[in-house]
Amino acid sequence: MKKWSLILLGLMTVVSLAACGTVNNSDGNSVNADSVSKDEEERDTNQDVDNEKENDMTFKGYIGLFEDGRILVTENDVGRELKPDEFNEVAEEAGQMIFFDLQDLDDELVDSLEIGDHVAIEHGPVGMSFPGQSVAKRLEVIDE
Repeated sequence: MKKWSLILLGLMTVVSLAACGTVNNSDGNSVNADSVSKDEEERDTNQDVDNEKENDMTFKGYIGLFEDGRILVTENDVGRELKPDEFNEVAEEAGQMIFFDLQDLDDELVDSLEIGDHVAIEHGPVGMSFPGQSVAKRLEVIDE
């Protein structure tokens, strides 16, 4: 009985160690960890970049406020500069409102922006707050 237990334990150890050197490739098949190709690693990296691009969104609206390196953009033009204490009052008129952090944009572009400018902003995810919050990745002033 002891002999069979030792044989079984030895077989389990060999199988466990053999499995440590394998990984699943993109097709779901097990392969030796040393044989994962650079092409597969590069394809996975490119897929991550593509997924990030798919998460980018564009919001079109009007600049309603400049505040601490960010702008508040409203879906509808309210025709004036907004004040932080009136967001709830103008929410229906303004439509969706999002604060965009401008840290990643060119300073010259940011300095040229004015209240009421119609803009299209490419951005990442929007934080769940009121108004929403996001980071501007690209901004374009729309000529009217």
